[in-house]
Amino acid sequence: MSELSSAAEMLGALSVSSRLTLLAAVAERQSRGDDCSLSAVAAAVGRDPKSMVKDAVRLKEVGLVSIEGHILAADLSVLSVAADAIDATLPVTGLLTEDPDLERFFKHGRLVKLPENPDFRWRVAQLLARLLPADRHLSESEVNDLLGQVHSDYAALRRLLVDLKLVTRAASSDYQRVT
Repeated sequence: MSELSSAAEMLGALSVSSRLTLLAAVAERQSRGDDCSLSAVAAAVGRDPKSMVKDAVRLKEVGLVSIEGHILAADLSVLSVAADAIDATLPVTGLLTEDPDLERFFKHGRLVKLPENPDFRWRVAQLLARLLPADRHLSESEVNDLLGQVHSDYAALRRLLVDLKLVTRAASSDYQRVT
């Protein structure tokens, strides 16, 4: 199974609140050194141990817990692996490999801070411009959708790209990347 499909399986398993509660309880009890037996965890979350077995087995299948006898152990490190697998599919991730100095301004494919340093700002803007196809005109809505994948203030990013002449704007809503 690929890392991306494993990440999807893991997220699917965690989409059931009883499993998420179970995982959180095991991880918390484990970090405190408390009893992580099935019966102790069940008592902590207010469930019958027998009703929890199916959820525990599902979490084991996706690698989030291990079960030795009646003892549960959480492994949250697999969540980082899942996040990395998802990150690898994001459009900006491949571009960042070409200019790794810019990685500090991004987290999980999202721009977290626009650099104040003009050189870094220019480089980030160049990277963002590459998210737009160069071979066609785009509507403002299309530009917003593409830039919105990396930052919630897509209007500010759109203005930055126009101001830096990385994108041209004709009329009020016809954009094209400058190549």
